[in-house]
Amino acid sequence: IVTVKNQGPWVHLFLENIARLVHESRDRGIRVVIFDYESHDLDLEDAVKTSGIAEIVKTVSKPGKYSRREAFNVAINLVTDPNSIVLLTDLHLEMTSLLLKDIRKHCIQGQQVYTPVIIRQGKCSSPRVPMWGYIGYWETLGFGIVAMYKSDWDRTGGFKFDDSNKHKWGGEDYELVDSVVEAGLGFERVGCPYIYHYMHIREGMWE
Repeated sequence: IVTVKNQGPWVHLFLENIARLVHESRDRGIRVVIFDYESHDLDLEDAVKTSGIAEIVKTVSKPGKYSRREAFNVAINLVTDPNSIVLLTDLHLEMTSLLLKDIRKHCIQGQQVYTPVIIRQGKCSSPRVPMWGYIGYWETLGFGIVAMYKSDWDRTGGFKFDDSNKHKWGGEDYELVDSVVEAGLGFERVGCPYIYHYMHIREGMWE
């Protein structure tokens, strides 16, 4: 599940990544939800249609200012099977099919959620092309990537959401982990070599 506003090129990269992941894994259980705040730099329906994985992608569009809390809450509530695993992820990533095994290994229904430590890349580097011999570093701060059973998401109550924090950026991932613990669940924090976060400019993002 990803949330979007005016991130057109990254949406195309994300869809390419998921298409490759589906092909590599041959996993027929993968489904994608993209929540879009009516991006101006992207025809989302066309991007999905030409991605090669249109049959597994559901899109939701809404006008207005970007809200990470609102978007994830609404998108995840579209998942009706309590025994499905939901992955809250980010557009600016490269993921491999081995991540799927990692998620299933570390998510234990009614007991534990998975929030991997990912590799944040250096400037101009990629998983295959390190820059000046430097690929990146383990990002130990934040819990932006989270996987859990839908039943456990419902148990935590999702992101806290009201008019005072609707458009607040930052800290919501820590609040979610607090809710996980308050719900009596544990969380697994493991370095995951199957997710890379691309460095990107932040100017104008989500506007």
